[in-house]
Amino acid sequence: GGGESSSHTCTNSPKSVHEGCSSIGSQHSSDKELCEDDADFLGLGSSSEAPARKKRVPIPDERKDAKYWERRKKNNMAAKRSREMRRKKVDVELRSARKAIQENEKLKQEIEVLKTEVNSLRRLLQDANTTLSLWIRARQVSEPNAQLPPMLRGPNISFVNFPVSTASV
Repeated sequence: GGGESSSHTCTNSPKSVHEGCSSIGSQHSSDKELCEDDADFLGLGSSSEAPARKKRVPIPDERKDAKYWERRKKNNMAAKRSREMRRKKVDVELRSARKAIQENEKLKQEIEVLKTEVNSLRRLLQDANTTLSLWIRARQVSEPNAQLPPMLRGPNISFVNFPVSTASV
């Protein structure tokens, strides 16, 4: 578990790609059980890490009365309910993890689109800045006493300032 091996084949989900597993493209057959990678992914520990249990002592047949069988029946039902609740909880956690992974991928794609857009806008701004600077230089060369339009005057206007020289035009 935990992503050390890329040869893992998970058999626990109907999807052909299981986002919870460390191996991409692993095969799944049932949604009822967790593979080790799922358990590790959710921090539940692997199935091979079962807690130490008390050694079973068989009950002699003469002590297996109606009361015993009633307790066994209740215990079996409680164990079944407990396992089902655990499966449901793990299923909800897996769905939540898969959804978060999908959302993360979607957001990564959106970031890439926005980065591309920012770079494109930067290039447009640089081109506009260059064009404006060239226009200002040409205007200053052709009309040395002319003032800039009001929208281009002021302390908040920043653009490339080319030195005015008649030799470079």
